[in-house]
Amino acid sequence: MIQRLITLIVLLNFLTVDVLAQNSVTYRLLITSSPGQAEVFLDGKRVGITPFSARLAAGGYQVRVSKEGYNLWEQHVQLREDQRLTATLTLRRQKRKLSWLWGVLALTVIGAATAGIVSVIKKQAGNSSGSSGPELPEAPPAPP
Repeated sequence: MIQRLITLIVLLNFLTVDVLAQNSVTYRLLITSSPGQAEVFLDGKRVGITPFSARLAAGGYQVRVSKEGYNLWEQHVQLREDQRLTATLTLRRQKRKLSWLWGVLALTVIGAATAGIVSVIKKQAGNSSGSSGPELPEAPPAPP
């Protein structure tokens, strides 16, 4: 008889805990982002990607939304009712690692184009004057 009584108490205790868990209040948190498909973190833990929806207990949460190539979006949320957050992510300015290479390439192209133009001008000047090349100025007199 004592053994049955203990079992009954354990079952009642289990049912009580289960009923309390079902009656706990949760709120819906919906997070969207622009652009979409950004990672969502709650209190430092990755919980999904946007659009993100979860039912959470009331309380404070540190929400972070991030996406490769964009600045981090972060906000502290005090969840007391259903909330909708929209994270607008701004494009992060990429570092110009190879800008010097583009500069050298541009100077090379400009130099080659200039050399080509000078060559054409020399040929045209040589054909029109009848001489083999442009005339050179006389040498300055020697110092005394």
